[in-house]
Amino acid sequence: MRTRQLVGGIDWSLTYTGEVFGLSSGSAENGAAYEHLIGLEIHSNLSKLLGWTGGSTQVSVYQIDDVSRNAQDLVGAISDPSNIDARAMFSLFTLWAQEERGGHFGSLRIGQIAADDEFLISKTAAALINSAFGITGLIASRPNDVLTFGVGFSNVSREDVALGHTTRRLFGYRNEIRRGNTVFEVNYTATPGRWWIIQPDLQYIFDLSYNTTDPDSPAQDFGDAFLVGLMTTVAF
Repeated sequence: MRTRQLVGGIDWSLTYTGEVFGLSSGSAENGAAYEHLIGLEIHSNLSKLLGWTGGSTQVSVYQIDDVSRNAQDLVGAISDPSNIDARAMFSLFTLWAQEERGGHFGSLRIGQIAADDEFLISKTAAALINSAFGITGLIASRPNDVLTFGVGFSNVSREDVALGHTTRRLFGYRNEIRRGNTVFEVNYTATPGRWWIIQPDLQYIFDLSYNTTDPDSPAQDFGDAFLVGLMTTVAF
């Protein structure tokens, strides 16, 4: 069925991505969080379908569910521990039409486009779940697997921090004061099959952004957060 569609100019893919994170130390509470994403992507070759040379389209939709809470709810960091995190929803992600101009000369694409499809891409961070930059280590005995070490840094402006302190002084309560945080991540990407990816993941987050005070110990802030996670992706 899918082979006939591909020959006719239409190709589609359906993927399931699920993840679970456990917070073993730091932040507001220890515990676990789970969420998943189901994605459907449809490509069309308009040259085969309509005779439009160089023409193509893409539409992709997501169904996201966090089962009441996610890893960021546990941690409270600016840098989200998950790269699939969003509020539970059904979302149109991309919808565009494209025309290739003269082979490799260029192309024109119009529609709703994801920035990280063509721009803002960090190849060294492709296997990471949180971090922005990383170093990839290949596994000699498993050529399809990848070990990646990454680091990410998030910052808040001095004006925003000052506003938080001013609010505390004026109103006399311990509101959340946002600040930057740094995350170190280790991720192993295993490929048991062409259709299946498994990713064990470790994250250590310093200087939690909200600087939230522990309600049981008002004089102390929460410590750094250590997360243990597992992500799996299945392609149909």
